Amino acid sequence: MSTARTLPPLRITPTEQLPSHPLVEDWLDQQTHIGRFSAHTIRGYRRDIGELLFFLEYDGWNETFPNISYRTLRAWLVFLSDIGLDKPSIARKASCARSLFRFLRTQGYVRQDPAKMLHPPRKSRKLPDVLTVGQMTAFLDSIPASDCLALRDRALFETMYGGGLRVSEAVGLNWTDLSLEDGAAARVLGKGSKERWAPIGAAARERLVDYRRAIDAKPTGWRQDSNAVFLNKNGTRLDVRSVRRSLKERLLAAGLPGGFTPHSLRHSFATHLLGAGAGLRDIQELLGHSCLSTTQIYTHLERTELVIQHRQAHPKG
Repeated sequence: MSTARTLPPLRITPTEQLPSHPLVEDWLDQQTHIGRFSAHTIRGYRRDIGELLFFLEYDGWNETFPNISYRTLRAWLVFLSDIGLDKPSIARKASCARSLFRFLRTQGYVRQDPAKMLHPPRKSRKLPDVLTVGQMTAFLDSIPASDCLALRDRALFETMYGGGLRVSEAVGLNWTDLSLEDGAAARVLGKGSKERWAPIGAAARERLVDYRRAIDAKPTGWRQDSNAVFLNKNGTRLDVRSVRRSLKERLLAAGLPGGFTPHSLRHSFATHLLGAGAGLRDIQELLGHSCLSTTQIYTHLERTELVIQHRQAHPKG
């Protein structure tokens, strides 16, 4: 398959305008009900495979999966690289294609799996962005207790940093998931619907209590979602996009770079624990990582920070 021709602007095509296929929908149903992937993950899968089908159709695909070859899929990866897609994104799309064709092979729709040997370019290991302990303290202390939304952000970011929560886990919290007595903790539903208990520190507990008092004082009927912990100005559950926007605004107000993301709070949680002597296995459990290798990225980060400190402090640095 040739990629010399210029395809339409694939990257800006809305997902709903990308092609689909009944077998793809069957595969997505399996991922939803058996793989127990989140709606966000399924949307990403639909987008990735829709882009593959778009690429295939533009080159004359007849909508028959057995006609797709390994060479065709390799040409697709080359095309993705040619349009400037980064290595992690290409790797994710290749993994998605492997999963789809594994399903088609298992169900008997194809005799051979053309994606079995599909290997994307190796991903460079990028160290996560983290705030220093001083930056994190300054940031959390800078949020005023001026109104209900400010109290919400104080509680939200303190809870995310204190327990190492993903942003999706934080916005999904219900009051029935929280235990604010001694040994306070939150029951969190993580990736793959895996449940874990995340700690709630003294500062986070205090700010959650203050925030709860503030929303309880609001007019009757304002809280349209009575069980959701973190609410927007309309009284409904806060969404991920709003958290990102609020974090950027609060960081800039504190005189800190606005480029940190909600996931930076989770990275900072793990890095600061490791720096204070916590064990890698304990951090793995707190983060809800299935594999220790995922958690080991923080040892690289810690070594990088030690090298920086050595260069700054040692006379021969």
